[in-house]
This record gives sequence, C-alpha cells and structure tokens, in this order.
Amino acid sequence: MSINSHYVKTRQLLMHKNIFFEPCFQFLATPYDGVLGLGRVGLSANGITPVFERLLSSAAVSEPLIGISFDRNPLLVSSSGELTWGGINSDKFVGNFPEDFQNFQSTSDDFWTVNLSNISSSDSAFQISCPESGCLGRVSTGSAFITGPREQVRQINEHFGAVESIDGYWFLFCDLVDQLPSIKIFLDNLPFTLDHQDFVINANYDNRDYCVSAFREERNTNPEIDRPLHEANQWNLGTSFLAKYYTVLDYETNSVFFGQKNK
Repeated sequence: MSINSHYVKTRQLLMHKNIFFEPCFQFLATPYDGVLGLGRVGLSANGITPVFERLLSSAAVSEPLIGISFDRNPLLVSSSGELTWGGINSDKFVGNFPEDFQNFQSTSDDFWTVNLSNISSSDSAFQISCPESGCLGRVSTGSAFITGPREQVRQINEHFGAVESIDGYWFLFCDLVDQLPSIKIFLDNLPFTLDHQDFVINANYDNRDYCVSAFREERNTNPEIDRPLHEANQWNLGTSFLAKYYTVLDYETNSVFFGQKNK
C-alpha cells in the first residue's frame, strides 16, 4: 500500500487533500474502489485524521453527528440506505432525536463501542451471558455480519440448524428460516430484537439461492493486520443489526444512539 492525498466530495461537501492509504490489488475484483471508514482517529493508520473529523475541524459541517440508515437488502436497485454527514434525517426514524433514542456511551478512541450484556433466543433455548462488566460491542458499519467468539457463535448457529462451511460461513435451510426464533441482543440490559428477516442474509450464486446466518466468527484474512480480532468477550455489530435501527454517531459526546426506523 502507498499513501497519497485526494479530494473528497459528497454532494455539497468538498474536502481538499485528504490523506488515504492506496490499496494495490485488494479491490480489483469488487464493484467499488475502496473503503471510507467511520472509525475514530485512534484506529487510523499512521495517525491520519479521518475524513469526518477533518470536516468538523474545518467547520464544513454544522453538527458533530453522522446519521446512518442501512437498507436490509442493499443489492436492490430501490435500496434506500443513507449516510448523513453533519446531521440526521428525521424522515428516516420515528419520534424525535435524541429523546426517543437509546443512548450509549462509547468508551474507545478507535471503534464506536457499546456495552453488551447478553444474547438470548425467544424460545429460551440458550442465553449467552457476559461478565458483570459486560462484553465489548463494536458498531461495525463495514461488515454485514454480527461476529463474536467462536464457541458462542457456534452455539447460536447450531440452535438454528445451520451448517458451517470451511471458510466460516454458516448456511441455513432456506425453507426453514421462517421457523427460526428471534434473537435478543441486550445493550446495557436493554433488549434489541432481531427477527429472521434481520439475521438471515439472502445470497444468489450461480443461479442458486442461499441463506446465510449473520452470526459468524471473525477471521483475519489480512496478514498486514497484526492484532487479535476477537478477545473473549468482544462482539461486532454489523449491518445485519444496524439495518433494524436508525443509528446516530455523536462525535462531541462520543455517544452511539439507536432509534426506531420508519417503515
């Protein structure tokens, strides 16, 4: 990889001379050219200032907020996912911000984090408990999956009747997904319920339909990353979780907000 500066333009916003890592081949087979992350400066390589933090420091945006609305199926032409820089879109959620949102204090200067209390199923078949201090939950806008420690992910997927592939994906029987229980993820002991429409990822390959569980163990496929991806009590909440809610990241208070999305 190399480092270079580029212009960043999103609608009316224009930022000059942003520093980026330039991948050499990682995105050759993808329909996009790169990734613009929403992590904090503590996660940034070489201490490069993230784009939104540069927008804030230059007063290019009026509020220290990012509003996020993911579509459940981003592959559809009619997909209505949206990222709002420097504010929120009140058309995307129910009620008012911030009073009708659940607020969680992030404790990190790199990832956006929440305190995860436990995970359980609606049929009471299992409950994954965290220590009294809670598990670390990371808000992960860059992944579709909800990832966690291997044995706990296995417990969830085996209860679904899923079958693990050699590369760590758990495949479900598509004709049985309607019978799956809902999953409750408790953040600061507040329940956030995911139904099968939320945690089953539909995919098509070679004209065949597949159903994949959003719960999986994170695997490090990048040899340049020299850090453990998962500690014993760490979970990543990807877009399968985030698509259920309207998410607001507050850079001033270092807080994460989840609100009810408009249908």
